[in-house]
Amino acid sequence: LAQHVELDESHPLNFNFWSELLSLLPISERDLTWSEYARKNNLDWKNKESLKFVERFEDACKKTEKLSGRVHLAAKKTMWILTNPDRVLRDSATRALYYYGRKCPEEFFDLLSFSLTINDPYVWERVLAAMYGIAMSNQYNSEHDQFISLHLPQYAQFVFDAIFSSDAKHRTTHILARDYAKRIVDIALIHHPALFNAAQRGLVSYPLRNYVHSDFGSSEERDTDKYRDGNMPIHMDFRNYTIGRLVRDRSNYDDSHKEYKKVLSNIYWRIYDLGYSLDKFSEIDKDIGRANWHHGRSETGGKVDRYGKKYSWIAFYEVAGRRSDLEVLKGWDNIDKFRISDVDIDPSFPDRVTKGHPV
Repeated sequence: LAQHVELDESHPLNFNFWSELLSLLPISERDLTWSEYARKNNLDWKNKESLKFVERFEDACKKTEKLSGRVHLAAKKTMWILTNPDRVLRDSATRALYYYGRKCPEEFFDLLSFSLTINDPYVWERVLAAMYGIAMSNQYNSEHDQFISLHLPQYAQFVFDAIFSSDAKHRTTHILARDYAKRIVDIALIHHPALFNAAQRGLVSYPLRNYVHSDFGSSEERDTDKYRDGNMPIHMDFRNYTIGRLVRDRSNYDDSHKEYKKVLSNIYWRIYDLGYSLDKFSEIDKDIGRANWHHGRSETGGKVDRYGKKYSWIAFYEVAGRRSDLEVLKGWDNIDKFRISDVDIDPSFPDRVTKGHPV
């Protein structure tokens, strides 16, 4: 009902109001309400309301010289769209925020700071990705000298204090989010080598042996008696191939492997810790699965993850980061150059080639 006033700077029910309400919700409750609202507004392939909102926002960031307060409100709504399991929508929102940050680095910094207080890693992981892309884009751009001298060291100092320092308030083992943060620090050190001392540099050098974080709990699968139509948070391919990549010396389908069983129990624990249950998401996830099967092969069909898959990916990336710290992640033997293969977006957002040049 407030959609027509959400970008009105002076209205008390604009998106600043809704953003504060959304920030108070548990992840599962927010997904059942807000994420579903945005996803369902994107179901009609002709009218894709959520995607069109993001595209209009990106277009304004690219073409408008000086952005208005309406666009800053749109940036906050776009950030919240990142909770969505619709991959095309989520990727588009990340790209739009990247262009917003290139145009408005100060306002983007405020958005990042706020995002880290949100209890859904789907949000701040992508905001950090956009920030990493902004740093890559603007570091050698002569039109952004102020970015190099002012904003880049501010970005780097902030993510170091928030994620890597001994008293960091937003520690995470999410291997993608933390890597984006590390690369921002690395870029800043190219241009400001005195920004961090040797001890601080050691805190962002792989492997992060001394990284401070809590251990994961363990859990068995729940609600196994309710599984119908393949309705479970972790399906067979993800359970075997994706999670299996975290464990060295394991053969495919070897579910008796001791280390694999430990990793799987950690992932289940985190899925349930995030608030997933079949009682909440069973019917929604079955609808998403049927829609993927129906539309997945069409030109307009975009992949939408089940919510069980969303929570599985969050848990997977967090367990992966923990195992990289312990130097037991498959591929860790060259950890300084290691990048996990399950990266789901290129944060540099290269432009598509519009003209070919055949020999």
